[in-house]
Amino acid sequence: TPWPNVLYAFDLTQEDFPLRFKYRPDVSPEAVGLALLGAVVGLVLASTMQWVEFSTTNFQSFSELAFGFELSPGIALASFAFAVVMGVAGGMVPAIRAARIGIVEALRCN
Repeated sequence: TPWPNVLYAFDLTQEDFPLRFKYRPDVSPEAVGLALLGAVVGLVLASTMQWVEFSTTNFQSFSELAFGFELSPGIALASFAFAVVMGVAGGMVPAIRAARIGIVEALRCN
């Protein structure tokens, strides 16, 4: 069946067959919300890495290389946008599967 697939359930026990529920698969707002929460937590934890300096030693020349991380606003914005895109993509997987599954198969309890 083509996208979007809408599932209708009618009450066949009553005379006029009233609509019991209508389901249209869509990206769940929970997936996007969790992605936003993960982005915020990840950015907070990544910002703490700015206070740490890492170093390594070359034992052949006895030189030391020290480096640190810097979280710029551009990097923070790009990582936040990436988290939102991943949340939407993660929410689309169940929606696409639900749209492609047959109605009878969707109503089976297995």
